[in-house]
Amino acid sequence: MENTLQLGKDPGCILEISEAYYVKILSKKPKDSFLSYISDVLKDIDTVNISLSGGIDSQFSLLLCKELGKNINLFTYRSFWKDTILNAEDVYLAEQISDHNDLKLTVEDIELHEFYSDRKHFDYGKKYFHDSPQLAVHFYWLDLLKQKHKIDNVLLGGDPPLFRYTEIADGESNLRASNENFFQDILAPYYFACKDFGITCFRDIYYHCPELVYLSYQNNIDVVKKEKIFIENFPKIHRHSGLAGEISAPYKIDYYVFKSAWYKNIIDGFLPQKSETSGFENLKKILACESGVYNEYDILFRKPMVEQATNTVKYFQSVKRNRNQRLNRSRNIIYDKNIKDLYSQYIQAVKKSKAKSVNRYKFDF
Repeated sequence: MENTLQLGKDPGCILEISEAYYVKILSKKPKDSFLSYISDVLKDIDTVNISLSGGIDSQFSLLLCKELGKNINLFTYRSFWKDTILNAEDVYLAEQISDHNDLKLTVEDIELHEFYSDRKHFDYGKKYFHDSPQLAVHFYWLDLLKQKHKIDNVLLGGDPPLFRYTEIADGESNLRASNENFFQDILAPYYFACKDFGITCFRDIYYHCPELVYLSYQNNIDVVKKEKIFIENFPKIHRHSGLAGEISAPYKIDYYVFKSAWYKNIIDGFLPQKSETSGFENLKKILACESGVYNEYDILFRKPMVEQATNTVKYFQSVKRNRNQRLNRSRNIIYDKNIKDLYSQYIQAVKKSKAKSVNRYKFDF
């Protein structure tokens, strides 16, 4: 396994997963538009293969490619648990999106009971350095696309770079962004898997070019000023009393409302959605109802992967690193001066515009 992952020829992100263990986010002040830099990143790709989940992230990818006049292939999968379709809503939305854009959608079936029973999640987890039973399904899906449809590239949605507001923000040590933990835990495994499959991967395409990085973070400020909304640093958990006794409320870590505004400030044409789903919520609900255990899915599939994940990015060379170092990995992100300056502008924009927080509570299902 390579220790360094670089996104783009002139990278916007460099990820080091050796014992040194850091992420560098690099930016340049742009001389052109967001779309022009996306065009540069995709200039060597004649036909773009898009994994269309039905969510707003992959819709954004599709709209960008359509605006650029790219040839487009759309793919999605329908997941089952025995005889139950898990992601019917996602597939329906993907079909609506493809019809709305006059594009053909190829749908493949994945039977998750068989997938997990055959312990394929362990194979994809150990091989591509992660401990997520859900990511393992995604990698199986990409593997299937390569084997069955011979794709040589894939454009995935991902999450845009979003700032989080905090009252104590003062200087680089307090810079807060929305996806600090995902670089090693999610992004890197996708690129390891795709490289092994022989697929050129574009996940979180914003990091493939330093000008795109700058424009992406700058877009946070534009949305605050225009829409008078912002994301706050994850509010603390609180408790309340109910019929079942004292209950802990979940963190308000759903920032879909702001993310939606972020996308729409760059390009229009989205089919409306109020939230994001994946189908795994339904599987978790089925297993919980059958067992009476709320987190049965995690007990059956996630916990064993975590316990055996000695080769994941998260635990890479863990014998040489103490627990505190691993838990503090989100602070090992090195932002350049441009991004620090943009964050200061973001804080001031929130204060001056009297914007309101649009964080929402996030539930597993």
